[in-house]
Amino acid sequence: MSSQHPARLDVGVVGCGRVGSVLGAALIAAGHRVVAASGRGEDSRDRAAALLQAPVRECEDVVARSELVLLTPPARELCALVERLRDAFRPGQIVLHTHPRFGIGLLADIPHILPIALHPATRFTGTRSDLARLQVSRAAVTARGEHRAVAEALAVEMGAEPFWVDEQGRAGYAAAIALLGDHLHGLFEVGVARLRESGVEQAPAVLAGYLQASADVVASRAAHPHGAAETGDAPGLASDIAALAGGHPDARPAYRDGARVALATALRRGEVIDLRDDAVFDTLRSPEGESG
Repeated sequence: MSSQHPARLDVGVVGCGRVGSVLGAALIAAGHRVVAASGRGEDSRDRAAALLQAPVRECEDVVARSELVLLTPPARELCALVERLRDAFRPGQIVLHTHPRFGIGLLADIPHILPIALHPATRFTGTRSDLARLQVSRAAVTARGEHRAVAEALAVEMGAEPFWVDEQGRAGYAAAIALLGDHLHGLFEVGVARLRESGVEQAPAVLAGYLQASADVVASRAAHPHGAAETGDAPGLASDIAALAGGHPDARPAYRDGARVALATALRRGEVIDLRDDAVFDTLRSPEGESG
């Protein structure tokens, strides 16, 4: 293996779910070979056949056949899987996991392997359409200093642009991803439901376009305060909160929390447009009996 680019590798995918199957397919496209995959259930077998064209075997057998092992089980199972496979790894193997929170500390006491933590900052459906999304995504990489070039090269070969996260920074990185990813999923579903109740037929497409535009503007640092909280629009806040009553009561505390964060950020930057009295703060206080 060169210091800058991985050689063509025999790859094993332990956990052939939405993430592992797509990353394996991306590595195949880069010239590597997936020799085996493991997974439970018919979906895993279907993905292994469709995306990897690889046999499904037991985890230990996958590790034994591989030079590069992708550990991509459900997040809650990763630690137990590492313990199960601890004696199966062999010297010189590249062992890569994709959990956002854990760095290489999870693998640190396994002797003579090359441990890598690589989390693509994107969402996966487990289909070939994810390969295009990988091409415009970034991947959080953590490795030992002497292995950094290999880790970053693997991210590039998967199609992502690597960025470095220190071991100590992984927890904060994972929290940020959860805040904008996991929580956003639930809020998006509430928004879609509310739009449909308002007669909007193409609700998912409308919100998806708005979210993409919002992300682009915020990332460019060109955003200006426009929400009801930042502009001092207490009646607007009250109207939004009232509209989330009825079928979406759980969304109201989430809306208030988001508005508080937006207001605090704008205040810190000195960007609040109009905050003449306490009406906005009063509106953002949770009424008695409502969580949040």
